[in-house]
Amino acid sequence: MLRNLKKLTCIFTILILVAVNNISTAECMIDDTDETSESAPILEVYIRSQLTVFSIWFTVKNIGDANATDIEMSSIAFEGDVIYNSRQSSLVQKLGPDKTRYCGYSNYFLGFGTFNVTINVECAEGVDGTGSASGIIIGPLFLIP
Repeated sequence: MLRNLKKLTCIFTILILVAVNNISTAECMIDDTDETSESAPILEVYIRSQLTVFSIWFTVKNIGDANATDIEMSSIAFEGDVIYNSRQSSLVQKLGPDKTRYCGYSNYFLGFGTFNVTINVECAEGVDGTGSASGIIIGPLFLIP
């Protein structure tokens, strides 16, 4: 409907220009471009339910419509009584649109009680994603329901 209205407006403009100014030809530009945004990756991070020792398992999913490259875990943070060594970790070289990767972060973890964990990932395209979960730690044993 809007496209037809643009064409009608263009035709009337040409007719008015020809009638008033005796112009034999006129041009009208019709914008047929799509108003969609450029393709980009979108990263989602889910920390999976688990019972593990010295590791946290999580999922990184690209729900965007472009590849995400050089995905790294930019940070991991715990709230609660957990002793750990945080370090950056390379996860995935390339993750296509609508693809999922299961990732693990192994380290020396030790604690007792409840905790919250937040994992941040980012890719070379400048897109990041964050996932959080709560659980219980007893020594090196994690339980995330």
